[in-house]
Amino acid sequence: MKSKKCFIRFPGALCLTLVCLVLSVWLLFTPNSFAGEAKKDVVEISQKDVPLVITSPGSYRLISNLTVSSQNVTAISIGAHNVTIDLNGFTISGPGKGVPGFGIANKFQLPGTFDNVVVGGGTVRNIGFGIHLAGNNNRVENVRVFETGGGIYVGSSGVISQCQVAFCTVGVDTIDGSMILNNTIYSNDFIGIVSSAGGPNPGGVTVMGNNVRLTLTGIKVNKGQFNEQVNRGNRIEGNTITQCGTGIDLSEGYANYFAKNLLQGNGMPFLGAENNIDGGFIDPALSNIILP
Repeated sequence: MKSKKCFIRFPGALCLTLVCLVLSVWLLFTPNSFAGEAKKDVVEISQKDVPLVITSPGSYRLISNLTVSSQNVTAISIGAHNVTIDLNGFTISGPGKGVPGFGIANKFQLPGTFDNVVVGGGTVRNIGFGIHLAGNNNRVENVRVFETGGGIYVGSSGVISQCQVAFCTVGVDTIDGSMILNNTIYSNDFIGIVSSAGGPNPGGVTVMGNNVRLTLTGIKVNKGQFNEQVNRGNRIEGNTITQCGTGIDLSEGYANYFAKNLLQGNGMPFLGAENNIDGGFIDPALSNIILP
């Protein structure tokens, strides 16, 4: 009986082995259709394309560094909704910090603004403005911006996260309902992070988990641009602000909330937050840590 069992099972095992071997060879030499489609659908960008105007939605990827040598030039202008740009570890460089121009922009030199734009994975430096994405639901992630006038800007309901911004005039700027999360922002001339209140109902910006240092003002809430409306409802929580002239400036805001921030070595830890007329608020249970 035992020898019979062995005689019956052996061919089955052999067949299974042969099937697996054939299948493995077939998979090895069959093109990966997903990878092929992904590669086909990504538009590659190189120096010869600069200045580039994107007019179709889709995915774009740098395959070399890009250099802008003249003023009033935008290296990549976005003229469509639903665009993703992978900087792919490369750098966009301009002619100088004070020279007008943009690394990536979806408004300037184009009519209108565009939504659902994503930029990530590289560096922009030495140009008038690094990345400027007006419009809605735009994101900038894992980007380094150095030596620009304006660093990174996103419009309403945008996200700026995991970025490093340094040696700019203003580091990070955004408006209504956006989020600024887990960025490192240092050695900027004027403001590290600013909620600019650019819309008719300004406020509601979330600023969390950022490290800001060596800047005139670490985080600032600006009054609105339309009839000087008050910027309200911003949440500033869990940030570390060190060695700034002013750590957090809420003096132009109303009903803003900040808690769990660490402020150390700043000339003035904060402005406006405890003034009930301005509507600032500190929850005693979630108080900030202020160190000399």
